[in-house]
Order: sequence, then structure tokens, then C-alpha cells
Amino acid sequence: MRRLSPWRDQNGAVFAEFAILLPIVVIVVCGSIDFLYAFYQLNAAAKAVEVGARIAAVSDPVASGLNNLSNEALLNGAEPGAPMPSFTVTCSDESCTCAGTCGTMTENPFNPAAMNRVVYGRKSAAACGKATSSYAAGMCDVLSSITPANVVIVYTQNGLGYAGRPG
Repeated sequence: MRRLSPWRDQNGAVFAEFAILLPIVVIVVCGSIDFLYAFYQLNAAAKAVEVGARIAAVSDPVASGLNNLSNEALLNGAEPGAPMPSFTVTCSDESCTCAGTCGTMTENPFNPAAMNRVVYGRKSAAACGKATSSYAAGMCDVLSSITPANVVIVYTQNGLGYAGRPG
């Protein structure tokens, strides 16, 4: 009677369970790897932005006429000590555009050397991976896919600063 009842046969049960669970395990493992790689890229991009913002804050501006805006405000009739007029300068892809009171800065103010300093670091000249210290590192040393064409720098008047005051 046992031979006639194949439903009770347990041979191959482990293989059947393995065949059902293997695709699920592979999908979970591959999905985890893909998610962790995306998370790594997100963190690397955030760190690259942090490095670029720090370099941009302490270096010559990419908008080369930005340092003269305080003096130009005085020349255009602003009282010494008056708040700076509002402006927003956006620099990307080898050009800068200005919205607001920008004076003569609208005449091609882009400084490619300053943009390269932000992207490639303080010691490197248009080459990634050449930083010898964290001080010399640029954005592309943190995330190698970053190029000057991927970077947008925005300078905005924040209400601080006065006409006639340098910086």
C-alpha cells in the first residue's frame, strides 16, 4: 500500500524548499547590495558638497566681480554703511548669471580657476585623486564622477554686510 501512495514520499523535499527559497534569497541579497551602494553614493555626494562649499567659502569667488560689489554699491549712490543691495549670482557651466543689483558684474564674471579649485582641490590642477591631504582635497576626490559641468554655485545676499565694507 505504501508504494501506491506517492504523496507520502519525503524524498527531495529539501531540494524543493531550496528551489523555492533560492530566488527570494538572491533578490534580497542583490537588493541589499544595490541599496547600500545607492546609500554610499548619497553620502559621498553630501560629503563632496560639504568639501566644495567649504572651499568656495574661503577661496576667491567663482563670480570674479563679486568682491567689488560693495565698492560698486557706493559708486552707484548707496550711503556708506547702508545694507548691501540684494542679489543672487548663479555660476555653472562656464558662465555666471546675476539677478538683482549686480553692477558691472554682468560682463562675463566667471573665473574658471576658482571653479577648478572647488572641484579639483587646492593643490590639483584639473585632476582628481591627486590630493595629498584633506586640506588639498576637492569635490572630485570625494566623489570621482563630479566635474565642473556638474557643479552649480549660488551666491546670495543674506542681509549681512554693508556698502563700503570689504568682504
